[in-house]
Amino acid sequence: MDYTNLDDTLIGLLKKESNDIRNKDMIKLSEAKGFRKVAFDIYKDHYDGLWTLDNIGGQDILVRSSDPKYNYTTGTDGWSASSDYEYKNITLCYKDVPIQRFSSSEFDFSEGDISIFKSALLESVNEDKTFVKNILANQPKSKLEALCKTFPEITNLLK
Repeated sequence: MDYTNLDDTLIGLLKKESNDIRNKDMIKLSEAKGFRKVAFDIYKDHYDGLWTLDNIGGQDILVRSSDPKYNYTTGTDGWSASSDYEYKNITLCYKDVPIQRFSSSEFDFSEGDISIFKSALLESVNEDKTFVKNILANQPKSKLEALCKTFPEITNLLK
């Protein structure tokens, strides 16, 4: 049996079945959630990825225009950091849910420093429990309650 295409087949299947827009290249406009129109036929997703509106088979389809894999860094224990395509902001996420945005103007990092800042951010989350506690404690009450309800383990991080 030839297994050379098995990885490609499995990756394609996972992309197709995934609910995560980072794993999609085309989405029906009618099913697109959290997108905002930024130009005539250009949209941004909540990760600041760019998409163009195209008519395919008589349906309005958003087609990925940017490649998110270069802007997404996975940490440990469900934490990750994603940068926007202008390299001006980094969003700290827990299990793909945005928690806190860090702007280059506030933290003085440049486009060239963004990967270092993301690594340092994820390292701080992994090693400094006070850092995580402070980030979570500064969230709006309703957001923190929703996070704790969705991810009960968050409650332990607040102690």
